[in-house]
Amino acid sequence: MPATAPPATAFALPFAPACPRCRSALDINGDAAHCARCAETYRCEGGIWRFLPAERAARFASFLAQYETVRAAEGWGRPDPAYYAALPRVPADDPQRAIWRLRSRHYRALIARVVCPLERARGRPLAVLDLGAGNCWLAHRLARRGHRVAAVDLSTDRLDGLGARAWYGDFAPFAAVQADYEHLPCEAGQFDLAIFNASLHYAADCTAALGEALRALRADGRLAVLDTPVYRDPTSGARMVRER
Repeated sequence: MPATAPPATAFALPFAPACPRCRSALDINGDAAHCARCAETYRCEGGIWRFLPAERAARFASFLAQYETVRAAEGWGRPDPAYYAALPRVPADDPQRAIWRLRSRHYRALIARVVCPLERARGRPLAVLDLGAGNCWLAHRLARRGHRVAAVDLSTDRLDGLGARAWYGDFAPFAAVQADYEHLPCEAGQFDLAIFNASLHYAADCTAALGEALRALRADGRLAVLDTPVYRDPTSGARMVRER
């Protein structure tokens, strides 16, 4: 079993990129995207397009450190390509097997109720935005169906974030994009489907995050929200925070 992921390669962006600061169109040259208006250059490093400006990275640094610490302690991810290739199916000894069973069931519902109808309606590969992609399992599955996918997340962790893209090897024909939900690095009207993949509840501003997703969608696009807890009683959410 390998201890480190193989080298990652860049995958072409499946959308017209825009500066996350000013939304001006970006000029792509190899592994760099340049904004003439901001005089800012965003680069693809380690197979991940880095569209998180320094001031936004500073804002999320504390959250990311805490999030990645908790996730590592909970046993998310393994240094094994076979593990990622099989997701959302996991071995019986996986510490998060109960959650992955839910992910698997909800993935099947997503395919049957959203993806298949869109595939029939479009008659072509879909442009998909996977928001909160985590270890990219959903992006991987949708790319294997032939769709053009952008996996978006803040974390670049090699087991539980965008860095896990490398574990999929040649079976990872999707773009890994480090960005935040409120400042997506794309021009408007680019996607057929945007999916908040167990992630909307992490948004600092849900209204802004949903607005950005809608901006990124075509007029007849679809927005799906998966595995986000909804608390009808505010005390339930407060109890969850205390337990965490």
